[in-house]
Amino acid sequence: MKGIMNRKHVQEGYEQVQQALLDYTVNCYPHIQDKFTKLLMVMPEIHQMASRGEDHLYHKHCDGSAPTQTLLMEMLHAKRK
Repeated sequence: MKGIMNRKHVQEGYEQVQQALLDYTVNCYPHIQDKFTKLLMVMPEIHQMASRGEDHLYHKHCDGSAPTQTLLMEMLHAKRK
């Protein structure tokens, strides 16, 4: 990825997130053996949907058809800067 200054830090964060997801699935879904694998498989789709949602909301805001003074909009603007 372009612009990443500390790849090791990013990799460690990624591994921590995966471990947390594994722990969650083992504790909450012990009877579903492949729950973790299934969740990992849908992550790219979830990421794509989230990106589309952000874009849609941003364009709604730009054309004036979305509320402006909300925490969600503040977070969206902070991310886009």
